[in-house]
Amino acid sequence: MPQYIETQTRFLRCHPEYDLVYCNAELFGESIYAARYYMDVCPSFGEATAAATISRNCNVFVSVTARAEALGAIEFDESLRSCEDFDCLLRLLLRLTPGLMRCVFRWRGMLLNRHNESTTR
Repeated sequence: MPQYIETQTRFLRCHPEYDLVYCNAELFGESIYAARYYMDVCPSFGEATAAATISRNCNVFVSVTARAEALGAIEFDESLRSCEDFDCLLRLLLRLTPGLMRCVFRWRGMLLNRHNESTTR
């Protein structure tokens, strides 16, 4: 798990058809979702597109690794006071081809304690 960035960059080197990659997360800590995976709690349906992300049919965990050229193709809006990463992800998904990896990132689930079950599919 500590090698997830290395795993993602290796994936991008081996798969030039993808511009960015995202991973799953193992949830742990003081959470009702501890010992589960993010994609089991927040599953995705269909392709990873901006429209699917906005409609919550595609749930990308917070960690995305993108090629330098991909990041150069969009503008990161530093003026946003919040959600700048989500804005960046939407800009990437509008222009690029994402890949999904099954490598796992560990995430302490304390933030998910307040997450209402009704907001997940």
